[in-house]
Amino acid sequence: MHEPTKSIRQASGAVTLWGVLTIVSGFFAMGAPLVTGLALAMLIGVAMIAAGLMQTIYAFQARSVGGGILRLVFGGVTVLAGIAIVGQPGMALATLTLFLAIYFILDGLATIFASTAVAGGRGKGWVVVNGVVTLALGMMIWRGWPVSGAWAVGILLGVRLIFSGATMLALGAAGRTVAKDLSHEQ
Repeated sequence: MHEPTKSIRQASGAVTLWGVLTIVSGFFAMGAPLVTGLALAMLIGVAMIAAGLMQTIYAFQARSVGGGILRLVFGGVTVLAGIAIVGQPGMALATLTLFLAIYFILDGLATIFASTAVAGGRGKGWVVVNGVVTLALGMMIWRGWPVSGAWAVGILLGVRLIFSGATMLALGAAGRTVAKDLSHEQ
């Protein structure tokens, strides 16, 4: 077997494995959406604390006193926000869910509006359906808020992971097909 064919087979096998693991992670996220949402909120909080600390350290390397003070203030605010999120992940999750609902509503409306620009061609119906589903999901999360915070983020992350994993599986299959075609040509 030639080196390119072997490399493609190995890469497609790795992508397939990661795809399966991503899909399994998606099902776990959907199976425990509250735990997933809280873990995600905690991760965001920890990342904010780290970013705030880096901003604070960077403030002491500023070229001007004003720039340094501004960076120090922003770093401190970022650290405090991260601590607040870590200290109250449920509240952070509820807030994140509210922003998510607003985003879905606006995205759904924008998609529906954008579908009017698609000149009656193929795919216009899918654009409209996508917009309506996104709008409906946003309204569903909005109407259920703050209780929807317990499930929305975890479910949506799980769905995203499942679709990402399925995409990886498709890429792995495509890679195997390419490797097979190359081996027949050699």
